Parts: sequence; C-alpha cells; structure tokens
Amino acid sequence: MSDDDDRLEPMNFYSSAEDYYQTAICIMQSQESGNLRLNFPFVAYYLFSHAVELALKGFLRTKGVSKKELRNKYIHKFRKLITDCVSHGLPLEKTECEVAIKWLEDFDREAINF
Repeated sequence: MSDDDDRLEPMNFYSSAEDYYQTAICIMQSQESGNLRLNFPFVAYYLFSHAVELALKGFLRTKGVSKKELRNKYIHKFRKLITDCVSHGLPLEKTECEVAIKWLEDFDREAINF
C-alpha cells in the first residue's frame, strides 16, 4: 500500500466505518427476526468494533496523524486509539471511554478465544 493510497483519507475511514456499522445493524435485525442464522454469532459485533476502529482512525487522521503511524502504531489497539483520540480533542467523558474500551476489549478477547 502506498502513502498516496486515498483509502486512508479521513472521509474514507468514516465512509467505511458507516458501511460496517450499517451492515452490522442489518445482520442484527436479520438474526432477531429469524431470517438469518449464522454459525459464528460474533459477526455483527466484529463489524461494530471495526466500525468504531475506522471512525477513531479517521478522527486521528483529521488531527494530522500520518497514514504510516495509523498502520504501525494503532493496529487494533482500542485503548490506545480511544485515549489518543481524547488527547487530540475527541469529546468523550472518562466513563464513556472506559465503557467503550471495556466493550471493545471484551469483544476482542471473546473473538480471540473463539
């Protein structure tokens, strides 16, 4: 991937995050209605967590964090992503941050254990 790759621009992060989020909602609604049965029940949660990750990376990109730093420093480190976003001005209360981090890290552990 080259540094000129426009997929890493902020709005593209947000657009991808929205797509993952909307797909997760569709899956959840289909599962709840009985129209969809998945062998892996965490698919929607994976999509939700990836949407959050992309949105946070898009925010950091708007704050001048380089594409290279996003690739190398953050990977899937939700705690680092959220705390750095807050330090760059994302208006989240401390309790909101902790709830989000716990949900994302708990999901990550569940997915890894699977």
